[in-house]
Amino acid sequence: MKEGVHLAYPRANRVQEHVRLLGIFWIALSALNTLQAGVCYVIANTVFLRPPEAGGPPPFLRPMLVLVAGVLLAKAVVGFAAGWGLLQREPWARIVALFLAFLAMFFDVPFGAALGIYTLWVLLPAKSEEEYEAQVRSVGAPDRRPEPKFRPGPASPKPAPGVRRPTPILAESPSVESHLMVWRSDKR
Repeated sequence: MKEGVHLAYPRANRVQEHVRLLGIFWIALSALNTLQAGVCYVIANTVFLRPPEAGGPPPFLRPMLVLVAGVLLAKAVVGFAAGWGLLQREPWARIVALFLAFLAMFFDVPFGAALGIYTLWVLLPAKSEEEYEAQVRSVGAPDRRPEPKFRPGPASPKPAPGVRRPTPILAESPSVESHLMVWRSDKR
């Protein structure tokens, strides 16, 4: 064995490497489900519109296709939510994605089955739960505090002598909060 210096780069955990890709794939599969729902609905309301007496299909096909379109659309909405949640590292997104993965393995062949297996491989092991929860904590929950009731303006009463009014400034972080107003009462 050769002795010497070996360089190694810190490797991101397995979940961190694959969660972004999973989110994108769930959004893509949901877009495909939305397209399928639209096609089912259009076919149900055009091709199957003729009554059976006029040589049309049996009467149960039209409501069945509308129901299938509704189920596909509902699955697409949940899939969009799961994909967005995984991309944003929301705490609930892992559970929703696992639930969709089990459904997709049986009802979305072949693409959903492949994505379901991939999702289970990434998110199901116990170690994956710990890694995903660590990512959620590192991203941090967004600040959901209500906006302050005090609004300085011309109609506001004058503060007591020696009391400074809060001054609105833009947050300095490059995140979403940079577009929101933050109230600051310290001296400039």
